[in-house]
Order: sequence, then C-alpha cells, then structure tokens
Amino acid sequence: MTTELGSIPDSNPRGIPKAVFVENVEEFMKNESSADAVLKHMQENYSKYKFMETNLSKSKANLKGKIPEIRKNLEMLNYLASKKGDQVTSNFELSDQIFATANINPETVCLWLGANVMLEYSFDEAQTLVCHLIHFRRRHGNDEYSRKEILNRVE
Repeated sequence: MTTELGSIPDSNPRGIPKAVFVENVEEFMKNESSADAVLKHMQENYSKYKFMETNLSKSKANLKGKIPEIRKNLEMLNYLASKKGDQVTSNFELSDQIFATANINPETVCLWLGANVMLEYSFDEAQTLVCHLIHFRRRHGNDEYSRKEILNRVE
C-alpha cells in the first residue's frame, strides 16, 4: 500500500506519530516534491520514535523500582492495621542521622499521593488504594492517567 505523507494522520490518541510503510518507493516519490523533504520528514519521525523509546525505557525502569516500594508500604499498612488500638513505638527521622522515638496509636493512616498532596485514610481504604496502585502499575505503567483512574475507582 502506497501512502502520501500529506494524507497520514499526525498521530494517534497517545501522541505517537504514525509510521509510513512505503511498498513502492518510485510510486511514493512521484507524489512528493523532493527527496530531501521526504528524508527530512522521515528523519524527524525517526527522532521522535527514538525519543519515545528512551522515555518508555526510563518509565519501565522507574516502574520496576516502585513496585517493591509499594509492596513494602502495603506490608506496613497491614502491620499498622493489625496494631489498631494498641500503642506502637516507632522511630522517626527528623533530619539526616537525627531520629526521635514516638508512641503512636494507629487509627488512620496518611498516604503521600505526590504533587504535595497527602490524604488521610482508614486502614481498609488505604489497603484498597495501595492494592489498586500495585495492580494498575503492573498493567498501565507509571503514567498520570493511571493515578487518576486509581483514585476515582477507590472513591
């Protein structure tokens, strides 16, 4: 199938430019003004694909690093939920190498959601949110859409 550069949609809904498959180069070039313009356009698209590949690789590496951290958070939530109503002694870091000991009575938990947002949840709500977060991180990766969808589903 031969396609003209002008008739190709710019991108799909995620913003990824469509790739052009050229089956017959001679027929393809009949509709174009110059080879330099076509090569320049193709090189620009190639650069965009490489940029997106690099970003996707970084995002996947970031995702692999965050899932174990989220699991540790879930373990801590389970521990605090099991101690609900009992006094728990904990060490808090005040600054580098300076810690304070505190006795807490866990009734609720505050979760840091990012972008300077922290919300208070009951243990059941927090465990549900963190479980959904693990599930969606595995399926959708580390994008903003997933975070918003998780929060909407939990509410």
